[in-house]
Amino acid sequence: MKNSTSLAEELRKIKGKLVVSKHMNKPVASPMNWKGDGIDHINIWEHSNDPLGKFLANGSKTVFDHKYFGTFRSVESFWKWIQSEERDDRIRHMSDTRLRRFSKSLKVLRIVNFKAIIMDALYQKINTYPEYKKLLKESELPLDLYYLNQRSGVKIRPTFFNWFILGLEEIRESIKEDREPVFTMLLDRKNSGIYDFVLNKSEIKDEVVAVLDDVQTGKLISILEDVK
Repeated sequence: MKNSTSLAEELRKIKGKLVVSKHMNKPVASPMNWKGDGIDHINIWEHSNDPLGKFLANGSKTVFDHKYFGTFRSVESFWKWIQSEERDDRIRHMSDTRLRRFSKSLKVLRIVNFKAIIMDALYQKINTYPEYKKLLKESELPLDLYYLNQRSGVKIRPTFFNWFILGLEEIRESIKEDREPVFTMLLDRKNSGIYDFVLNKSEIKDEVVAVLDDVQTGKLISILEDVK
């Protein structure tokens, strides 16, 4: 029989699959239907009317230290850096127009588990700023992600809207429940660790050792065999 920790993990995985089916494969009402940012929803955007929405935006200039990859000026700068072949360290300190212009010259790679990596980076940033973590924990309004076309006034969601909001809702729920978020539903390889394909072998081994007490013996042996 599985212990309670293993059972809880399995239930979270099942929940993750259900969440994907509910939110990612069904039509979503237009953001034009909202009454107002900060009134009946929170828009995750650098120009949001809600302080929490501004903070959570990818382009928000809120420096954080990633546990594996070091310091970044924003989640957006981490996004551009991790997804590029060059991994130019100047990207770490860029933002706004300069970052977006510079990123056009980068070679973009397909990163396995990219969506989960980005959401984990956002979670790390949130933990860096306790005041905003508290705001997120106390928040109840639906979360959305869109920008405003200045010419037409039309609210437009970016292509990554679905998975980003899905991951952020999981972060909010995990904070409310005082647990770590589970991003199983965002993994490209469902039985892998979030960073298995972007860390070198020694880093993966270090990660395995760090979580030794939380990993079943059979799975630990399997992971170590994979990185020999």
